[in-house]
Amino acid sequence: MKANRIIALVLLLGCVAAPGARAATLRAMKLADLVRGGDMIFVGTAVSSVSAWNAERTRIYTRTTFQVEEYLKGYAGETVVIETLGGKADGIGMRAPGMPVFRTRDKHLLFVKTGRVTGTHRVLGWAQGNFRVHKDPRTGREVVSRDLSGVT
Repeated sequence: MKANRIIALVLLLGCVAAPGARAATLRAMKLADLVRGGDMIFVGTAVSSVSAWNAERTRIYTRTTFQVEEYLKGYAGETVVIETLGGKADGIGMRAPGMPVFRTRDKHLLFVKTGRVTGTHRVLGWAQGNFRVHKDPRTGREVVSRDLSGVT
């Protein structure tokens, strides 16, 4: 009897303590899916990032500005601002597993979806649409690799 009460209390507290908990399930995307689904595809270098709370102070978003080197699909000017969920604002950090994190001076090949209402540019398929461009230490040639750390 006492065990049933404890289990019921734990279940009730779990429901009350996490009413805003959310989960996301990402569909695995092939290269063809990224090409077809992206409004924009470009190679660019991250030049700056700014993180801030949303208006409701429920989420932190980071806006990273990219200097575009080459467009493969679409066009949005010499620079593009990509918005990602997560970052650090007012000393509080927020991380979204599977969401790409950009570092200034890193070069990327990005598949981008643009919000129809907001016009906000986001990486298609979260980390799936983010490919890092870097030099192969043996050959000195640029190579592209996909970083799926944080995606389970």
